[in-house]
Amino acid sequence: MGQSIEEIAEKIRLILNSEGATETTHLKLKLELSASKLFLALGWMLKEGKVEMEASEYGYKVRLAKEQLTRASN
Repeated sequence: MGQSIEEIAEKIRLILNSEGATETTHLKLKLELSASKLFLALGWMLKEGKVEMEASEYGYKVRLAKEQLTRASN
C-alpha cells in the first residue's frame, strides 16, 4: 500500500518549510506523486488551514499558511 494522505502532507510541509512557496509541479516531481495524490493531500491541508494556494503561470503556487510559519519557527 502507498503513503497515506497525512504522510504526503507532512512531506509537503517539510518542503514548504525549507524552500518556501513552491509550484505544485515541483512538489509532484520532487515527491514522485500522481497529480491526484498530490492534490488530495493539498486539499486536506487547505481544509485544515495549513497551506495557502494561488494560481500561477504554471498551475498553482503553494505556501505554508502564516499561522503554520509561526509554529514552524518556534
